[in-house]
This record gives sequence, structure tokens and C-alpha cells, in this order.
Amino acid sequence: MSEGWFNIPGTQKGPRTLQEQMLGLKPALEETYGKTVLDLGCAEGLIAIEFAKRGASLVCGIDYNPDLIATAAKEIEKANEHTGKFLPVGCIYADLSEVIEENYHQQFDIVLALAVLHKLNDPEAGAKFCAASAKSLIVIRLPFGSTGTIRGKHNPKAKCDVREIFKEAGFNRERKEIGPRGEWVQYWRRA
Repeated sequence: MSEGWFNIPGTQKGPRTLQEQMLGLKPALEETYGKTVLDLGCAEGLIAIEFAKRGASLVCGIDYNPDLIATAAKEIEKANEHTGKFLPVGCIYADLSEVIEENYHQQFDIVLALAVLHKLNDPEAGAKFCAASAKSLIVIRLPFGSTGTIRGKHNPKAKCDVREIFKEAGFNRERKEIGPRGEWVQYWRRA
């Protein structure tokens, strides 16, 4: 059995469960019906699949790890078989830093940035990308201990304050929820 981000019984071992990683996402799930969703850093696509099951019209996941994306394709296929219908979800292999640099902005109703921006070399560019890509809602999971400031994991000199970036882009913080492992999940709505 391989090692991955999520623990998927019968498929792979991983340090995180879907149930744990869904903490703080219930309000977003409740409004997803008929909406488009972008899941940045989607890993094996399990959260993206949950949004598709809740009636999203389209869910697009992006991750830079080809092994995780291959697992996501299998998990989407299993979900389609289990539900007996085609779920409008797809996960693609792409380096998010390159997508940001190329300034590619397709807009989605909801943008999920769940514990991913701090992994970028330029978290500020990532936060701005979220704001440009979201029609109405950004759901961001911050690293443990952060209330809005993000420091780059691989580039500690790179940092940003998502509160300033999102406010400047016309978003207001609507709520915050406790997420997995004590992380904060913040909801930013376009004004």
C-alpha cells in the first residue's frame, strides 16, 4: 500500500482522514449546489469529490504531485460508480506557482485554498490569485497559529497578510471556523 496525503482504506496510508480535513467546510458545502468550485492543492481529490457530491456544477482540483493526481482520477472513478452518476469533478496536474505566474484566471464561484498558500514560494501571489479567481467566496485554511499572516514554508522571507490582500480585492471576512489540527478556516465573501 502506498503512502499519500489522505488515508484511503484499501488504497493508501496517509496521515489525514477525509473526516478530519472536512472540519470547518460545512458552510461552504451548504452553498455549493449549482456553483463552480476551484480546489487549489487538491491532493487525492477527496474534498473536491465531496463538493461534487453536494451538487456543484463543476469542481476543478489542481495539484503539483502526479501521484496524487493519479490517485484522484481513481477516486473520482470510484465515486462515479458508487453514486451511479457522473460527478462533474476533475483534478489536474499543474504547478500552482506556474499557473499563478502565467496569470491564468478562470473565475469560479468558490475558491478553496486549504493549507496550500504557505507552501508556495510567493504566498502573496497565491492570495492575489485566489482573489482574482473567486466570483463570490474564498475559503482559506491557514497554517496552525496564523490568523491571516502567511510565511512561506520553503521561502521563509516570503510572507503576506491575506486579510489585507482580500480586503483590497473587495472581500470581507464573513466567518471563521475551527479546522483540522487547530487550524483556522476563514470565509471571505466578495462585497
